[in-house]
Amino acid sequence: MRGEKKLPILLILIFLLFFSFPGEAKRALLVGVCDNPPLVFRDEKGRVRGMCPEVLEHIAQREDWDIEYVFLPFSLLLSHLAEGKIDLLLPIAYTAERAEHFDFNQQTFLVNWGEVYTLPAVSVQSLLDLASRKVAVVKDDVYGESLKKLLRDFGVGCHFLEMENYPGVFAAVKEGRADAGVVSRLYGAQFARAAGFAATSIVLSPVELRFAVPRGKNRGIIDIIDQHLLALKINPQSVYYQSLSSWLSVEEEGWRFPSWFWWFLGVVLLFLCLSLFLSYFLRREVGRRTKELVEKSEKLAKEVERREALEEELRFSLDFQKLVAGVSFHFVTASSFEEAVRFFLEEVRRFSRADEAAFFGEEEGYLGREGKTEKVEIEEGMVLWRERLCLEGPVWTEGESLPERCWRKKEPGEISFLLSFPLEIENRCLGFWELLWREKGNTDKTWIEEHLDLFQVFSYLLSSALEREKTRKDLQRERGWLETILRSIADGVIVTDLEGLVSFMNREAEALTGWSLGEARGKKLEEIFPLREKNSGKPVENLVEEVLKKGKTEMKEPLLLRNREGKEIVVADSGASVGREGELQGVVFVFRDVTERQRMEEALRRSERRYRLLFNQMLDGFALLEEIYDGRGEPSYEFVFLEANPAFEYITGFSREDVVGLTLREVFPFLDDSYWELFHQVAEKEEAARVERFVSYKDKYLEIVAFSPSPGQVATIWRDVTEKRKREEEMRYLSFHDVLTGLYNRAFFEEEIQRLDRGRHLPLSLIFLDVDGLKEVNDSLGHEEGDRLLGEIAQVLRKSTRGGDVITRWGGDEFIVLLPQTTEDIAREVGKRIEKNCEEAQRECLLPLSLSWGVAAKESDTEDIREVFRRAEEEAYQKKFLTRKVFPRSLISILVHRFYEEEKIRQRQMRVGELIQKMGEKRGWEEEEKKKLHFLNLLWVWEKMFLPEHLKEDGYPLLREELVEIYPEFEEQLPLSYSGWSSLFSKVLSGEEYYPGEGDEVPLMARLLSVVEAYEFLVEERQLTPQEAVREIQKEAGSRFDPELVAILEEIVREE
Repeated sequence: MRGEKKLPILLILIFLLFFSFPGEAKRALLVGVCDNPPLVFRDEKGRVRGMCPEVLEHIAQREDWDIEYVFLPFSLLLSHLAEGKIDLLLPIAYTAERAEHFDFNQQTFLVNWGEVYTLPAVSVQSLLDLASRKVAVVKDDVYGESLKKLLRDFGVGCHFLEMENYPGVFAAVKEGRADAGVVSRLYGAQFARAAGFAATSIVLSPVELRFAVPRGKNRGIIDIIDQHLLALKINPQSVYYQSLSSWLSVEEEGWRFPSWFWWFLGVVLLFLCLSLFLSYFLRREVGRRTKELVEKSEKLAKEVERREALEEELRFSLDFQKLVAGVSFHFVTASSFEEAVRFFLEEVRRFSRADEAAFFGEEEGYLGREGKTEKVEIEEGMVLWRERLCLEGPVWTEGESLPERCWRKKEPGEISFLLSFPLEIENRCLGFWELLWREKGNTDKTWIEEHLDLFQVFSYLLSSALEREKTRKDLQRERGWLETILRSIADGVIVTDLEGLVSFMNREAEALTGWSLGEARGKKLEEIFPLREKNSGKPVENLVEEVLKKGKTEMKEPLLLRNREGKEIVVADSGASVGREGELQGVVFVFRDVTERQRMEEALRRSERRYRLLFNQMLDGFALLEEIYDGRGEPSYEFVFLEANPAFEYITGFSREDVVGLTLREVFPFLDDSYWELFHQVAEKEEAARVERFVSYKDKYLEIVAFSPSPGQVATIWRDVTEKRKREEEMRYLSFHDVLTGLYNRAFFEEEIQRLDRGRHLPLSLIFLDVDGLKEVNDSLGHEEGDRLLGEIAQVLRKSTRGGDVITRWGGDEFIVLLPQTTEDIAREVGKRIEKNCEEAQRECLLPLSLSWGVAAKESDTEDIREVFRRAEEEAYQKKFLTRKVFPRSLISILVHRFYEEEKIRQRQMRVGELIQKMGEKRGWEEEEKKKLHFLNLLWVWEKMFLPEHLKEDGYPLLREELVEIYPEFEEQLPLSYSGWSSLFSKVLSGEEYYPGEGDEVPLMARLLSVVEAYEFLVEERQLTPQEAVREIQKEAGSRFDPELVAILEEIVREE
């Protein structure tokens, strides 16, 4: 009964024990925050949101804290915390420097690092790409400060734009005020894709985010926060992980909710229930309860052990993240790829607890053991192993399946297993890396299998670093090639960045300015390269700005350059902007010392100056090729295009975009194998070579000059030599051809006669031809007609001979035809054919085509070809002597026919004849007098012919015959001899004195002819109208012309 009375009292005490707690006032905390989503930010309604506020408010609710947020820029928050104006600062990056000014909690809230983001159009893949760019950072942000330090260490010049928060950084990049921005990886992961930003490969300062309080104050707050953070991280369903899932949409590596926890929770709840229940039956159940408490204590001890294991796993995860960040950071900042690989192998070997870590690339490998890393050569077995990895992926081998190279220096029993990973980039295997464990190490194989996926991360890091190294080598090779070209030219070259700071000078520029490259790098262009106009003395300013604005510039007048020693020299200067893929990167200036040239060419100092920028502005096409080697390192006699300049496109028709990356055979499939062998010799022996090739698709000749700037490479210069070849062919043609006739000349004949004077060409016949009357044609018709006569003779010779015969113009009016394998009889038949063709051609061209020719033949080798030539020449001159008196008659006949063939002459003759007849009718002449008028018209024709006197005398009989054929009614009136004709003509035209004159009376026919000639001259030659011509003649009527005849002419013109 006593126990039953005490039971209600015990229940009351337990109730008071559970629900009676001492009262305590809420503690007010001033918490500093800044805009850093998704960790913390202020929404549209002004409420503080984010992962950090949610976790802190959860803790504040448990601890009965009253939180007041102070929203300030990040830099002001740090100063307020240092001065004690705020009690707590939401998680910031923990650094040793900040730890000297603030107290931090021990539990890491998150692991974060900085990343560099750009717009997709801006190419930034390494720290060097940030040179001369604008980068937006948050003021006093650890990631921005880390980037500043890295760039200073690398000597990379960069402009920083400090913002108040991360949204301001992205806004500056979006608006174009900055080229790149530095934000945390959490902020970038949530907002970069939606904003259209791209992450670069630059990773900055992996740090732990922790809560901070003023130094020496509020230590109890962060201790409480550590207790709650540890509990929240253990529970996968806690507000910590819920906030991670809500704000980051990613699962954070860390504590997972263990399966036993539900059992534990159930046991605890059951324990509480049983405690209440058993308290009622305390006396009766004390023994059993004591036993259960012991059992629960043992279970709790086991749970503590499991928690310690989970903490160990968490520390392992943090160590892994630090290792990944450290390796990534080292790959970016290491002075060389080799140093980064050595660091990678040592860190990964230590992390994986392996005995050896190795990397094998395409050209070299590295093997790392404890405290030592050495280079190794790539062997054939390693190449085969790499090919296997490319096909199968990561390979786990042990025992007898280990590759042969593992047994060379070790006993089989010493090796436990080998883990190999391929390094692939864009479906291409660049190498592999592997880890090796030995038996004596007592390695936990199960641990390795459980964390196998973590090693894939190292494969990715090493593949990315290998790709960057390959890109760096390609860029270094290209830069070295360009610097070699720039240093080898005779002109001075200075390259600046967009701000006008000097970044490169070649040797000539150093000599002309007096500055070395090391001294000038980083200085303003105006300090190194001070210019002023020679004529006005005005300084030349803003060269860089002018080039960037115009794209290029050339100084039209000489400039004076004052070098470092104070000496002034005259230079010619030009500049152009340079860039890559459409993005400006700087300006290049090319100049040369023209002082001596100015001194020597003062009279021409204002003439046009020619400048050319190397490479992109070369007039010659330039292309760089590299020989391709097979897997065994043997040359494949194939070459791939690495670079080409614009002149290459102009000359060949293929632009840089068309050829870079293609092989020489793909671009020029018509080149034969000899070109591949030639280029291989140039690349292997580094000897220069020159070839010419006709390119049918461009219809031009190309000259290709090849030399090797470095082993395995061939630099080619392409020139269009079409015009040169044409000039050479024209020169060759003119050297062996007669300009007037197009036939071979005497020089060609001398060479050809030596070639044909051989046994297989015999019998060799020779026709010597001499043109009849060339001098008479020149004298009577002019040299132009004489040249046409020779041309007609040449056409007749071509028509009359065979294709293999050699026709030569020997001298002025002499020709020679060589007929190989032709007897003398056949050659004479050819000579007769030439005579016949001359007669036929003469009727069409109205030229006296007449040749005197002789033939001779060489029948045997014993005969002298000079004697054959002499016999043919002698025969031709004998014939010419016989035809000497016949030629004038032929010439006169042709001249008369040509005279009457001219339509203008015939028309004028008809007009003169009609005018003479009309004037005779007006004067009332009889029929006999009218006949004399017809004869007067004939005299006008004869006067207009202007034949030489010796031809008139020799050809008069033919002329009389031709005139009688035209005017048969005057046959009796024409004298039979030239002397009689001349006497008659003189009598008719004897009145050379002006009318009325003195002396003998001027014959009427002469007076009439003078009026008619004057009228015809004024109308035809001076282009006067008939009325104007009559008025001109009337002015001299009575003094020069017969007034009566002038009046008759006026009457006729008036009637018409």
